[in-house]
Parts: sequence; structure tokens; C-alpha cells
Amino acid sequence: MTEAHDAVALAGIIDRPRLYRILDSPLVRVCVVSGPSGCGKTTLLRSWALQQGKLPIWVSLAEGIGTRQAFWQHLNAAARRLGALNGDAAAQASEQLKTNIDPVEVAAALLRDVGEVTLILDAYEHLGDAIPRVDEDLLRLVRAASGLRLVVSTRGRTSLSEADQDSELIARTITYSDLAFTVDEAQALLCGQSSDSTGVAESIVRSTRGYALTVRAAAHALAELGHVPNIGSIEWDTVLAAKLEERIPDGVRAQFLVDTCVAPYVDVALAAQLTGEQASDVQRMLDLLERNGFGRWIPYAYNRPAFQYVESIRDSFLSRARADAERFARGCSTSALWLSANHEDDQALLTAIAGGDYRLADALFVRLVATDIDSSTTDRFLPALRQVPEQSLPEYPMLAFGLGLAMKSSASFHADAPRIFRIAIDSPAAPSYVEPALDAFSLASMRAVSLRLALDFAASGAAAAEAVALIERIDPAVLDAHHGHVATVLRQLSYSLFLPGRFADALSTIERAITLCSEPVDYSYALSLAAGMTAFTGDLLRAQKHLTAMSADTRIAGWQHRYGTGPSTFAQCSMLLDGMEFAQAADLVQGFDGATFPGEFWPLHAAVSVVAGYGLGHGAAEAELVAEALERDDAPSGVGDDVVTDHLYGVLAMVWIAVGDRRRANRMLRRRAADSPHLAAARIIEALGRRGPREALLLATAALDDPRHTIRSRAAAQTAGAAAALRAGETARAWNWLTSAAATANLRGPRSHVALLPPGERSALLGFARDAEAGDLVRYLTVPLSSAPGPTVELTRRERAVLAELALQTSISAIADSLVVSPHTVKSQLQSIYRKLGVSSRRAALQAAEERGLLAWPRP
Repeated sequence: MTEAHDAVALAGIIDRPRLYRILDSPLVRVCVVSGPSGCGKTTLLRSWALQQGKLPIWVSLAEGIGTRQAFWQHLNAAARRLGALNGDAAAQASEQLKTNIDPVEVAAALLRDVGEVTLILDAYEHLGDAIPRVDEDLLRLVRAASGLRLVVSTRGRTSLSEADQDSELIARTITYSDLAFTVDEAQALLCGQSSDSTGVAESIVRSTRGYALTVRAAAHALAELGHVPNIGSIEWDTVLAAKLEERIPDGVRAQFLVDTCVAPYVDVALAAQLTGEQASDVQRMLDLLERNGFGRWIPYAYNRPAFQYVESIRDSFLSRARADAERFARGCSTSALWLSANHEDDQALLTAIAGGDYRLADALFVRLVATDIDSSTTDRFLPALRQVPEQSLPEYPMLAFGLGLAMKSSASFHADAPRIFRIAIDSPAAPSYVEPALDAFSLASMRAVSLRLALDFAASGAAAAEAVALIERIDPAVLDAHHGHVATVLRQLSYSLFLPGRFADALSTIERAITLCSEPVDYSYALSLAAGMTAFTGDLLRAQKHLTAMSADTRIAGWQHRYGTGPSTFAQCSMLLDGMEFAQAADLVQGFDGATFPGEFWPLHAAVSVVAGYGLGHGAAEAELVAEALERDDAPSGVGDDVVTDHLYGVLAMVWIAVGDRRRANRMLRRRAADSPHLAAARIIEALGRRGPREALLLATAALDDPRHTIRSRAAAQTAGAAAALRAGETARAWNWLTSAAATANLRGPRSHVALLPPGERSALLGFARDAEAGDLVRYLTVPLSSAPGPTVELTRRERAVLAELALQTSISAIADSLVVSPHTVKSQLQSIYRKLGVSSRRAALQAAEERGLLAWPRP
């Protein structure tokens, strides 16, 4: 055996034909190599890949690629670097993946031109919570692309290993037990190291159960010490922890490993930058390290592989690298720039922060937000951004802004996000990013948006107006070069203007954003917000125009549940509610509650849920759920002193009045500004029942003089005012207001407020319209409310007994005592009752049960 073959064997890179046969089989379309760290997964795939006639698309997944979109962007970048895609195709795919186009369709279209290809995904476990969704995507892709074979290495679970249950695919899993070295393989590894290699191999395999990392450690120990330590002894632990690190081959300095382990992987050029070595020497040293098992070359870019250390070895040398803080910081900055140049902005940001180069990280975050439209709505950067010392954040306002965004997207940290946004708002720093005028606009806009996310809506609107004015100072050539970034910022500014009720400014700003958009995703998101805002104001004609103009490419299953297209979902729901299509609206908005959609559009979608629920006969239960969310100390995102929250409170108050709970309605209204036009209809109806028609009529007259009304809020106030005028005997005024509201509905569409009128008031108005033989008014006032109180719920006899006691008792123990059962039994029955009623609390359960007549059961 030659010296080179000795090195290869010592590194554990030996031929494993029994496993190659599985990987080589053309029938196996999906192969999962599964096992813990150090069991030889990547080494197996690397050695197998080198034997292939055509190199595979090799994608190494690192921490931070934890979303479906980030995965597909990373895969696209890898295919581009490896030359599997040309630059134009990759760029086009990248833009398509920023939209809501199904990434499987994009990938399948590209693979049709590539032919047969093997895709290797290494370290798949780093996808984290995104794994189930990516699993589904990959299986669909394998079905769609007949020339594709998929190989995945992972330390965690994946449903890809269950694909063999699918008759369309043949899948195979290479497990930890398959990867374990056999005696023959261990003997091949030890050949030449012992006169009794067979006996030693048997002993090692028996003691280590063939675990690749420990078998290789034993081989190193045998070569170094002349014997294999007892497994589990102190000597063995020392070997396992230190021998692999100490076995740096001749010609490689320890400092070389320390410098090059800073990046997740390095090519020759980056390694030369990090170490100051000549490229030829770097190539030789990395080759030596590979032959000695310190890492492996992985496909990275076309004709440009990258070297990736064994994870445990990299961790060991990283601890040494951090000991020299200044050198480590330089290495991280260099690596971050290299990663950014190679379209790995996520990894670049994480690496810059790890090295403490917050100035670079600040600039990288600006670039990331400008190029990845969804990066501002994810918490994937939260662990890294939390490493930035809070006392440093005022110097780097964009990092503070980024941390606030990440915290706002996290269920665990979003309550503290406003405090971090305040740091960004108050920062005196004015970093240079692109060009002075553009930078000033970006920073002013960031502060305006931060004010909004810190729930200071009035100040946010004023700051947004000032930021919009700064566009005029930007040179047209600079504006043209960065129009996509400006369009994205304008979209955010328009919502900051909208929330405090500056509707004209908001709508003119979003129209300007639309004209600046060139990318489909930017265009669709801008149109989505325009549709949502115009639907809120009651201009359904303009809202429909914006929805029609939205890119058809975004209209796929699930697209409406994304942050950027949340407003267009609200617009569609508004149209359905105005058309009295309550069931369709309820289906469309499903998923946008406080638990599953923590974004700031929650109040809009919550209002839809309440109106749709009332129209379907279970409005009180739906209102109870929303009211409970509002009453929590940690209220859902987007709730504050703004027009959409006013609208939500007005809807809740109208529902409470309609179901006869005026006390709850009054309590809701007392929490909001007395002069809000978006609460006018609810206040008029509440006054009509509590203080009489004359007081309600005076309130309506004053409210309708308010110039701040939207089309929708004015029509709602006119309708409520007509009810008060009719009760007061002011039939002429009732006629004028009612005909005006009906005309608005005919011309623009807003009509859902009619459904929320108390049944008695709507019946009186209907009788008034019929007596006048006004068909248009009758049509306006006719609402097909569900006669059923909601879906039928079947409770068992025991559940009925527990429900009856729930209405009488105040605690689980009291119910248990009354029914002579254990508290555990009561808890179990209550869980079943809540599940059947679709609620999550005692109060909501009682409300839903009362609507369905379930509380009429006699108490046992």
C-alpha cells in the first residue's frame, strides 16, 4: 500500500461497495443517509460522488437556513455556483423564488433542461422547523422531474425516509446500523497498522459497534501509540478529544486550521486571504488535510470546490480562533464579505455578527432587507442578532431595527420588541450605506416604521410623511438604480400613514410605490397593501382593480397566508362580507388568528372573523375569542391607538349589542376615543338602546359632520343614524341617510355593517323601505343571516352534565365536588367540550353553548 493510500485509509475514506450499491441503483429515486454526527454520512457521500461520471449538485446546509424560502434560494445559489444553471436562468429563478410561485414548479422547469442529475443535500437537519414543508416540496419535485435523484444526509428525522410507501417512488434509507464499519471495513482501515489487523479490527468493531468516528480515532491511536486504548477509559477520551486535532500533517501549521475554520467552508482564494498563504500552498495544505480526514472538498461553485472541516474538528479550532479576538474578528469580516459575494447573505450576516463586526453586519442587513422581501418577517436571525451587545445598538440603527423585527416575529420575544425599536428610533447615528440622500431616506423611513411597530401610530404617520418628502432630494439616477428598494420602503411608509387615518397620503404613497416596482413580488405586495387599504375605506372598485392587477403568479395555495399578501386577503374577505358571503369569508380568513399569524394585520383579519362568525350564527363565541385576545397583557400585534383597532372594537361592540349584551358593548366602546369615526355606528346604536332615540340622533348628526370618515365608516354611521331617526319619528332624515348609504353601497360596495345592525333596528328599517316601495333600499337592508346558531355539536351525557355545572360553578374542583368525580375527570371532559365547540376558554364555551341552546339541559 502506498503512503497516499495509507493516508486515505487512516482518514476513514475507504471503498464501501455494499453501500455504493444502494446509492448506485437507478431504481432508488430518494435515498436518505441517516445517523448521528461522526457516523460517516458525509464521508460516504463524498467518496461515492467522486466515482460518479457526472458530479452531483452538492448543497451543504448550515444553521440559519431555517425557512422554506431560504432553502430554495440557497439551493438555487448552489446550482448557479456549480454551473448546473447559467447565470440568467439562476437570476430568473431567484426572482421567481422571491414571489409566491410554487418553488417546485420553478425547480421542475429548470430540471427539464438539465437532464439526469443527482442532488445531494448534506446536513439536512439544519433546516429545523422547515423540514416537513421542504420534505413535501422535494417529494413533489422528484415526481415531477423524472431525471432527478435525491440523496439526503441528516442527523434528524425526515418524512423522506417514508417515501417508499408511495407507489410512484422507490426510496431507501441508509441507517446508522448500515453506516457502522464491518470487521472487513475496519480491517481495510487498519491494514498495515497491526500485525494482527483482523483481531484488532474485530476488537474495535465489537467495542465501538462500528461507529465511524471512534473507529477512525482507534486507527489514529493505533498508529500513534501502537495500541488501542480501552473504550471509555481516560486514555480513550483523551484520544477521542485530542488525537484527531493533534494529527496535523507535516506541511500544515496549526494556525492555518485556526484561520480557515472561521468560515463554514472556504475555497482556495478565501483560505489564502484568511491565512496570507500563496494559493498553491493553500491548495496543497487543504489536500493534505482532506487526506488525513480533517474535512472534505465539497462542490460549491462551478469548477471551484470548497473545503469543509469535520464538524467536531472545526468546533475545536474555532475555540482556539476566538482566543485571539482581533485575528478572529478580521477572519469573520473577510469571510462575511466572501459569503456575501457568493450570494449567501444570510450566512454573511451571521458570520459578521459572530466576529463582532457590527458595522459590516449593519450594512449587510440593509442589503438583505433590500434583496429578500420576507427577511423582515422572520425570526431566523434572532439568535445571531441577540449576540450584539445592547449598548452597541445605538451605533448601528439598522441592526437594532433588525433585532426588533426578529423579536416581533418571535412568540417568545415579541412583547419586548417595542423597546428595541425605541433604540433604533432614538439612535443618533447616520451610517453610510449607498449614497447620502438615499441613506437619509432609508434611515428616516426605518425610524417611521419603528415608531409604528413600537405602537406610536400618530408619531409614525408624521415621521412617514417627512420621510416621503426626502425622496425629492434623491438624484434621479440613484433613484432609478435603487427603485426596488425605494418601492419596498414606500410600501411600509404608506401603512404608517394609513394607521393614524392619513388616508389620502397613504393611498398616494402606495400608488407611487406601485409605479416604482419592477419585480413581480414587490409589485404584488404593493398591490396587496393598496387593495387592503382601499377595501378598508370602502372603495371596493379600486380594491378590485388592485387585486386584478396582482401578479397571477402569486395566486397559489397558501399565498394569502404570507405577511406581504395579508392585506389582499382582507380585501377579498371584505368583498365577500359586503356581498353577505359569510361562509366563504370565514374559510378565506382561517389561519389569520393571533396564535398562527402574529403579524400586524391581525386586527383586520380578526374583524373579518367576528363579522363572518355573526353571519353564520356563532358571532358571540367568535367575538369572545377575539375579546379575550385583546384583554391579554400581551395583546396580538397591531393592536393600538389606530384606525384598524378602532374598526375592530366597533365590530365587537355591534355584535355584543346584536346578541343582547349591551354591557359588554359599552365596555368595549369606553376603551376607545369618543370621537373616532370608525366607532360612530356602534356608538349611535349603543346610545339608541341605552339613552333613547333623541340622544342617538344628536350623536349621529354630530358624527356625520366629521370630515375624517372613510366611505365605509360614513355609510355605516348613516345607516345607524337612519335607525335612530326612524325611532325618533324623523322619517325625512331617516330616508336621506338611508338612501345615501344605499347609493354608496351600489356605487362602491360597502354593506357588511348592515349585517351587524340589531335585528329589531334592521327589521324596522326594512319595514320602512317596503312601505315606501323602495326596492333598492330593501335590497340594501336584506341580509341572509344564518337561522342556525352554528354547526351542530353532539355532547355526551357526561359532557352535558359538566357543561351545566360550568355555568354554575367557578372552579374545576367545585364542579368535581358537585358531580362527585375527580378533578382529572372534569378536566378531561372540559377538553372534549372545548374541542367540540371550537373554543379555548370557559367564557367562550359558555357563550357558544348558549347560542346553540346547549345550556337548556337540566342540571343533574
